Amino acid sequence: MAAPTATAPPPHPRANPLLGSALDLRRSQIRTYERVMREVGDVVRLTAGPPGMRIDLYCVFHPDGVQRVLAGSREGYTKGNRFYSEIARTLGWGLLTSEGERWQRQRRLIQPLFTRRQIASYAGLMAEEAALLARTTMALKEAMRLYPPAYAVGRLLVDGDEIGGYALPAGANVVVCQYATHRHPRFWERPEAFDPDRFTPEREQARHPYAYFPFGRGPRACIGSHFAMLEAVIALAVLLKRFRVSSGLADVPLDTQGITLRPQGAVPVHLTAR
Repeated sequence: MAAPTATAPPPHPRANPLLGSALDLRRSQIRTYERVMREVGDVVRLTAGPPGMRIDLYCVFHPDGVQRVLAGSREGYTKGNRFYSEIARTLGWGLLTSEGERWQRQRRLIQPLFTRRQIASYAGLMAEEAALLARTTMALKEAMRLYPPAYAVGRLLVDGDEIGGYALPAGANVVVCQYATHRHPRFWERPEAFDPDRFTPEREQARHPYAYFPFGRGPRACIGSHFAMLEAVIALAVLLKRFRVSSGLADVPLDTQGITLRPQGAVPVHLTAR
């Protein structure tokens, strides 16, 4: 990776002089990321924690920057940060946490199970039916735009780099946030509205490929993304064929303390047989 030519560090928002953005991030990581994207810019530095224990997070929101982080040099942006080390202590060194030759060996081992032909054989005729459920697929993609399963991805920048005209130092903790980028006003008109028509084939083709990445992107994207979509489309179609689903909630409080995005509590829904 080439050395950065920019010298200016990314801008940062106003924050608590003692704790930085720690309290905001604790209240809601996704809301904090989205807010600073809108108010500060496409590359933002967040500082969290008291003096002597602070951590800097370099947040990248523009799809061009997201592409550089996720699809650039694997040696330049690695999973060698504290977050993945903590996960590895619990889950081990699998595809999610491993690097280098260990990751490549595991990927080669499991890849044959997730080819499109192999996945179609799992579902049989249902896979053929799912291909015809274009509207269901569009609605599911739009739901994952608004509520991506993984709301943020972290990387450790080994050497310095330049993104969006700003210098990121070696050793930086870099964050790309699906939840925020999926609401980027330059790429999504009325970003808070639910509009499945965003995912017609023509509009998908015209959109920046890294404006939407619910399963990640680049060489480390989720290996099971096609299977997950097939399974979800079939399950959703079967459910909606039998029931009407409604809820009195106008907004669902979200929990961002774990790896994946989830509701803070039970979500009451009402099923009516068709």
